[in-house]
Amino acid sequence: MNSTTGKADRLLQIYSRLVNGEILSKKEMADRFHITERSVQRDVEALRCYFQEEGLNQDVIHDRKAGGYRLQKEEKSLLNNGEILAVCKILLESRSMKREEMFPILEKLTSSCVPPKSRAAVDSLISNEKFITSNHITENPSSPVSGTSRRPYRITMSWRSSTSA
Repeated sequence: MNSTTGKADRLLQIYSRLVNGEILSKKEMADRFHITERSVQRDVEALRCYFQEEGLNQDVIHDRKAGGYRLQKEEKSLLNNGEILAVCKILLESRSMKREEMFPILEKLTSSCVPPKSRAAVDSLISNEKFITSNHITENPSSPVSGTSRRPYRITMSWRSSTSA
């Protein structure tokens, strides 16, 4: 077996173990593959480069507390906090559903699109919108959509011209 085949085999085995959630120590891998710890570092760096080049949302990190390398998947939000807030406001202001139907949808939206570290801030902003909107929602029993639509507010403004013709 030549060194290229050996390295490819090592990289696949390391990756496979990392995907399975194992934490791999440098010393254990060096002993297992009969290589130096520096070679293990180069293998891990090769995996990192591959993930970066392919645009994969994962990385191999060294976890000191756990005592080895582990695979970390990066969280990638499809929408930023402002966009999520805008979508939530549109849903809330549409008044197309009852509160009991709307709030679980908003919860699913934020839990699936907002990273945990930003969640409290986004939830706080949305709760303000929920409060404002839910205080202005009125029932529309004659709704064609199973009684769930809300009556829109009508604001009438009149302008008087102060100029004389």
